[in-house]
Amino acid sequence: MGLLGTLKELFLSFNQLKRLPPELGKCANLEKITLTNNKIRFIPSELAQIQYLKTLDMTGNKIKVLPPEVAEIPELSNLGLSLNPVIKSIDQAARKGPKALLEYLRSDAYDQEYYAYKKEHPNPDEDSSEDKKKKKGEKKDKKGEKKDDKK
Repeated sequence: MGLLGTLKELFLSFNQLKRLPPELGKCANLEKITLTNNKIRFIPSELAQIQYLKTLDMTGNKIKVLPPEVAEIPELSNLGLSLNPVIKSIDQAARKGPKALLEYLRSDAYDQEYYAYKKEHPNPDEDSSEDKKKKKGEKKDKKGEKKDDKK
């Protein structure tokens, strides 16, 4: 990552990003990461290595769960996960505010839920069967009209 080790803030919103490189965890001096409105499905656990991270804004992505290690970052106080298809328990905790969200993500109950989810969904980069059905039903031709898949 070279000189990125001195980086304090990273803004990569509206870039159609689908994933974060685990190497981002080597940017030890990062204090703020803003990755809003991309297509990111999961957060690599390596981000937990960024000990001075205060703000992680992942609003408007495709995140359903996040590694419990990320919530253990000592300085993390602002975690933005709104407008993501997060699992129900994360959504309920987030509605109570940032402190309640981080508290829940640091709990044993969340650890159990996270690992159960990961067992059922081992590849976070793959579309779920529901996403695949939606995409298949939305195929259109160049004029914007729906295609008939029965050719």
